[in-house]
Amino acid sequence: PPAAPAHAEAKALQDGDLDKVRAGYKDLNYLMVNWDKVTRDCSMVTTKTKQALASGKASPDLCTANPLVIRKYMGDSSIYDNFFKSDQLWVNIDAADLVPKKDEDRYSDAVEDFEKHRRQASEWAYTSSWGEANPGGGRDKVEDYLLRSKAEAQLAKESLEIIMDVLKLG
Repeated sequence: PPAAPAHAEAKALQDGDLDKVRAGYKDLNYLMVNWDKVTRDCSMVTTKTKQALASGKASPDLCTANPLVIRKYMGDSSIYDNFFKSDQLWVNIDAADLVPKKDEDRYSDAVEDFEKHRRQASEWAYTSSWGEANPGGGRDKVEDYLLRSKAEAQLAKESLEIIMDVLKLG
């Protein structure tokens, strides 16, 4: 029997698919600029004081970390998220001949990097959400994993900027 294809089979590009890329980029940019505001729930805090944690990882405030919100920006919390099944979206865009020949390698590398960092940012966010509950865990672990998620999200954003440039979506 023939070997299974290495990539998803291309499907016709749908109306709104490129808008999802634009909106996803805008959302991801917002997340990175407003990281502490987006990833924290401050509804139970009356004062805003930095505090050092056991590991030395500093919390930016007394607010409760809300790392699972990051998964929405990465397309992993709902079928309505902009980057839900983004791997399929990139295949569809490529098949629609929207990538100039001269930029094929640049696009392919950026897509691969975006997917890797998007997935890792989401996984670190999920891990962070369990940081206090796990044995040996604590708020310092939550903060550590949240910072790892932020670093991956930043790399995903940088890869997405290349994709946006190649597709002339900026």
